[in-house]
Amino acid sequence: MTEIDEHFKFPSLLENLEVEQLGITNFEQRSLPLGLQKLFIVGCPLKRFSVDTFPDSFKELILDGTDLSSSEIRIIKFPPSLVSLLVNNTLLSSLDFVSSLPGSLEILNLTENSFGRLNETDEEADTTRSCQIKFPKNLQEFGIRCSELLFTLYSPENFVFPPSLVDLDLAGTNLVSIKGLELPPTLNSLSLRNNNLVSVDGLSLPLALTSLYLSFSKLVSVDGLSLPPTLTIFHLCDNNLELLSRRLPDSIQSLYLMRNKLSELENFHLLVSCTKFELFSNPLQKLQISNAYDPDLKLREFELSNVIIATLRDISPLPQCLTSLNISSTEINSLYGILLPVGLISLCVYLTKITSLENVEFPPYLERLDLLRNQISNLINVHLPDSLLGLNLDDNKFNSIDTIQFPPKLKELRFERNAIGAINELQLPESLKMLSLEDQTCETLQNNASTQRDISENIFLSKENGLSRLTGLTKLPPKLEYLNLGENSLSDQTIQSLESPASLKILLIERITFDDNAEWQREFKLAHPRMSIYW
Repeated sequence: MTEIDEHFKFPSLLENLEVEQLGITNFEQRSLPLGLQKLFIVGCPLKRFSVDTFPDSFKELILDGTDLSSSEIRIIKFPPSLVSLLVNNTLLSSLDFVSSLPGSLEILNLTENSFGRLNETDEEADTTRSCQIKFPKNLQEFGIRCSELLFTLYSPENFVFPPSLVDLDLAGTNLVSIKGLELPPTLNSLSLRNNNLVSVDGLSLPLALTSLYLSFSKLVSVDGLSLPPTLTIFHLCDNNLELLSRRLPDSIQSLYLMRNKLSELENFHLLVSCTKFELFSNPLQKLQISNAYDPDLKLREFELSNVIIATLRDISPLPQCLTSLNISSTEINSLYGILLPVGLISLCVYLTKITSLENVEFPPYLERLDLLRNQISNLINVHLPDSLLGLNLDDNKFNSIDTIQFPPKLKELRFERNAIGAINELQLPESLKMLSLEDQTCETLQNNASTQRDISENIFLSKENGLSRLTGLTKLPPKLEYLNLGENSLSDQTIQSLESPASLKILLIERITFDDNAEWQREFKLAHPRMSIYW
């Protein structure tokens, strides 16, 4: 079926009609069922749409992913009851039909269209550039994002928005200047993201505005932008900002500054209401928060990654309100001497150059410590807080974990991809539920010399899976549920000698070769029928 014409009859009591992913090119009806409220035509090669009479009950029309042109939309006689119109991902090239839309319309979405590519059925380009587009008087939401040629034909002066508008999305429309952009006083949300804006100085923002999206542009500064005291969400990521010297409103709850060119934020006033602050991927060398000790600060989580900061003193003092701190991909080589927030619960420091934790003062309530992908080789003179529940030291330089005193409440312990060759003396806390020692790689001396004279020239280091002895780990903690010993050099006798607690549910011994693998697997499964074993 390629068309729905006037001979096609729909049930008289139909309220919602969805036509999706069919080969229909024509939809022509003299009238629709009297109770019809919604009509969706999605993913059809529709070229013609004609309805002589819409019912009084009709409220919503969606034409998404069709081949309709502006001339087809222009001749539609929209009913005065229409509330929502969505014409997305079609061949619309002109906005001249907008001024004739019914005043009842509250939502208009024209995303992903070809505005700017006028065809023979459209007005001349000069006429289009000079016309005023008046939107329906009751319109509340207007979106036209991802129409990349829109502002090659139109300019902001063309748009006359009604005072009822609360949500405006002009993202990805090739907007290069805000000159002539008149915003209604009731606007709550404005998106100008993914454009070619270099400056927004002089943009008059409504006092009612709560959300402002300016990301993915070419802004070098926003110091000339007057922000309303009602603003709660401010997106500035992926621009060319080098400075942020102007104090922002304390009403902001979410501030996004990642992927800019900020090198210093000195005497930076952390917004009191801010609960989301993203600053990663900047060439940041110094962050100095002027009100770090303010007891009214709301920020709880903070990530600082892909920055140039070389020492934690360059971001001191840290906001003392934090409960979660993530520092990664930096030049930091020590945690010593930094005052970590006393209420910190989670600390993640990875992909840095830390070699030691000696004499680091960890917060007393810390529950999660992730230090993966560093260069730590021991825990000598390290006092881990008794509150710690999870410790991750994957991808470090440990060659032994014997005699380490772990916190008494620890539930998760990870030492994957280190250089531990044997465990001779290890006392694990009885609270432990998860232990992973996967893929230990040790360096061993190899000698291929044929004579004594050649020894000095032929000794070399060879890397091999190193963990081969568990003599200090035969008795596992009574609450252990997960044990990963895979990709090591353990024997079947070593695995069988483990005193597995009844709580153990998962055992991973992948890529470990045994002498008689099939027979060993059968016997081990019989001995541990409730355990899931991954070979």
